[in-house]
Amino acid sequence: MSPSAQTQEPKKRFPRTRKAVKYSAYTASVLLLAYALALYFIFFVFQKATVAPPMYDTLPTYASPEDALYGKNLVTYLNKNGTQEIQPINIVVVASSSMRDYFNRIHWVQDPIFSDGSVSVGNFYSLLKEGIVPVSDLYFNGAKEDYAFQNQSHSIFRREHIRLWTLGYLGNTGATIYAGSISYDNGVGLFDYKRFIVPLHEIDPNVDASRDSFLAICANANLVQQDWYDPLGIARAQATGSAADEQSFFSDGRILILYLRP
Repeated sequence: MSPSAQTQEPKKRFPRTRKAVKYSAYTASVLLLAYALALYFIFFVFQKATVAPPMYDTLPTYASPEDALYGKNLVTYLNKNGTQEIQPINIVVVASSSMRDYFNRIHWVQDPIFSDGSVSVGNFYSLLKEGIVPVSDLYFNGAKEDYAFQNQSHSIFRREHIRLWTLGYLGNTGATIYAGSISYDNGVGLFDYKRFIVPLHEIDPNVDASRDSFLAICANANLVQQDWYDPLGIARAQATGSAADEQSFFSDGRILILYLRP
């Protein structure tokens, strides 16, 4: 071994200094704060500023609930331009009384909607303590939902919930026709929303189970005047294997037509 090799000093490894650790923690804190501010802007500011117009300026009159669906794309989207498909329209409700009254009778609660401006940072955390999570908008034929309701699951991660869009009136009966999309929230994931990655609920793709369960709940509360299923909806087979992880929903394509008692 040469003398130069014997005297060669090993490379020094500099331990991570407290200053570097503090700098990393500061950077992480700044990034976390920036993300929190971005979420605040998206849910509490941006949604109120970009509310979609209603589906109709004046509500039309239809001869039947099915007529109210003809010519419409019976699926909901996360964005107004209809490129991020979420879940189908799987219920049509015909009701003579207010939807709030009906859902009170089955012990469901109304979900605040971010874009309506009814949710502040303060009452947001109060709602979470009660297991109620305000909803972000879904779009059906370019219009956001008019109402949202959920069962009292006492969980911010899992719940049955429904969004409703007002379609018009049923003949001269005085009853109102609503299109509904019902599903089960089964946890939270990260989604591209308003061109930003945000935490949103993940739905159970078996939306038919939520549809049928809702009929049973209404029947048990003696709210059902008449009901039937119409194959007007979007039928989609259940995916298998790795494709199942990417499937937003599967369905037999039947829409529940539900007349509620006055």
